[in-house]
Amino acid sequence: MTIRVAGILLAAGDGSRLGQPKATVELAGSTLAERGVALLRDGGTDPVIVVTGAVPVELPGVVSVHNPDWVTGMGSSLVTGLRALREAPRPR
Repeated sequence: MTIRVAGILLAAGDGSRLGQPKATVELAGSTLAERGVALLRDGGTDPVIVVTGAVPVELPGVVSVHNPDWVTGMGSSLVTGLRALREAPRPR
């Protein structure tokens, strides 16, 4: 039996203190969302789920899900990510 570990990147916030959503901030040529996904992949996670909210985040090879309740905080984004994981197709 193969054990898989999923990665969930919470990227729904609007970055009010920063002035822009953190997921869209560029650092060394890539966004923080891209860097987060790369770290999850490098750690061996599969699938990678990105939970969005304030802005859409579309990255190749990930499952992006929108949290309509993102303004209520990280808890609702975590629930959204876990629901997406539960509904994701499983390999045979």
